[in-house]
Amino acid sequence: MTRTVILFEDHTAQNFRPLSWSLPVYEIPCGLFTLRERVQFLAAEDETPCEIVLRPRGLLAALQADSLPPGVRSEPTGDADDVLFLSARVGARWDDLRALLQDLPVDVPLRDAHGLVAWRTGAEGAQAAGS
Repeated sequence: MTRTVILFEDHTAQNFRPLSWSLPVYEIPCGLFTLRERVQFLAAEDETPCEIVLRPRGLLAALQADSLPPGVRSEPTGDADDVLFLSARVGARWDDLRALLQDLPVDVPLRDAHGLVAWRTGAEGAQAAGS
C-alpha cells in the first residue's frame, strides 16, 4: 500500500494575513516546525511509503513550484491507494496530526465551520476530486 498526503490551502488562507501574503499557510511556523515539516516527520515514522504533495492557492503556486522543499512534490504520482487531503489550517498538535494521518476513516470527511479539514479516500475518490 502507498499513501499520498495532499496539503492544500482554501479560502481561509486570508485569515492568516499578513504572514500568508508571501507563504502558504502550511509553511508558516507554529512553534519550531511548520505543518509541512510535521507531516513529513510523522510520515517518516510510519512504515508505509508516503508521498507529500503541496497545493498552495493560485497566487503562490508558481512561486512554490520553483522552490519545493526536499521530499515533496507539486503533483501526485497517481499510484497511491490511500490519499489523505489535509487542510493547511489544521491544528498543529502532534497527537492530533498523528491521529489524522493514521486513524481517519476512509470516506468520512472531517469538517469544521469553514469547510473541509481532512478527508481520506482511495485512488478513485482522489481522481474524482481532481487531485
